Amino acid sequence: MFPFNINKLYVKHVLVKSATPSMGGSIRVVDEENSTDTVERYKKISVPGSVIRTFILSHGKTSRFLKPVNAALTYYDDNAVALEPYPYNYETDIMDTVSGGLVKWKSNSERNVSNITDLTRIGNWFTDGVLVYRFKQDDPQVDLTRNGKFRAVQTEGFCFSSISFHKTIEGSNAIGFCIQFETNSGKVVTSPPLWKKMIVDNSHQCLANQDEGKKEHNVSFVSACTMAYPFDQINETLAVNIAFALKAAEDIADIFGYDSIEPLALEEMMIGLNTVNLPRLHKHIKYTHDIGMPFTHAFAWLLGLLNKTQTLADYIVIRSLLQYLTKKGVYRKQAYTENSVYRKDKSVADVPLLSLDEETFAIQ
Repeated sequence: MFPFNINKLYVKHVLVKSATPSMGGSIRVVDEENSTDTVERYKKISVPGSVIRTFILSHGKTSRFLKPVNAALTYYDDNAVALEPYPYNYETDIMDTVSGGLVKWKSNSERNVSNITDLTRIGNWFTDGVLVYRFKQDDPQVDLTRNGKFRAVQTEGFCFSSISFHKTIEGSNAIGFCIQFETNSGKVVTSPPLWKKMIVDNSHQCLANQDEGKKEHNVSFVSACTMAYPFDQINETLAVNIAFALKAAEDIADIFGYDSIEPLALEEMMIGLNTVNLPRLHKHIKYTHDIGMPFTHAFAWLLGLLNKTQTLADYIVIRSLLQYLTKKGVYRKQAYTENSVYRKDKSVADVPLLSLDEETFAIQ
């Protein structure tokens, strides 16, 4: 976990020429240092895609501007985390006052940074590059396994992107659950608060993914959590797929080197699937082929890598990978058993084998 440092949070006013949520999200802004009176030059800044989408909607779904528009861009540790549009259609950020005077626009972001400074003076605050949070003292941890190796812990805080909203930032809002894993040596590693809420149904507990309303991404993980200690049986319910292995291999190797991806056993997968080009496999194979790594092993492995990251940028990459594991990186084993695929009293033996000519004739 990375301690939150208020001194790393600051706001800059920029002129935005274009914005796109594609490829993770980015904006093109006027490069004032290299621009001249006759030539306007631009530079690209990475901004989270969800923040970009909100910015585009605020401009009537416009993503490219003939004249650059004013905006307040919030940074944390030199990573852009929030983008607030200028509320008026003026070319400059100088505003008229009621008395007729002219003042420089003070954004909601700048006001909220002052509030955050006061808020985070008390307690131990952490950040994952998306959220700022602390552990709730009055909420006990919830064991996800009978032996207590995996457990969930409630957090409170706020999202960086909410800095640009016209509201007061408060730390009393519950923002999600962290999952902790305790090693055999007693060391505890903690995930970011990626899971939005604890679902309680008939005294059974489970975690729901923190997502932007896309329920289909959460089906596999949530459906596996339907008992008092969900992680005890989750390996029998969920299987880790090739899509996760490929993404993990790329992201982790970039940070820790190729030796670090040995647990994925990519060579065995290539032999088993008779290919040296796993990325070119059909999509349905990538998402429905078990790589042989149990879900809890993959989860604990990523938590260990989170604990080894040295920079916030690397932490954000592994955080995204952990989120991917519990969304698209798993599938329900039961959905692909013979009983789920074939009709009652039917099996693969009942599927007729046709020649190419017979199949073409049947389709016609």
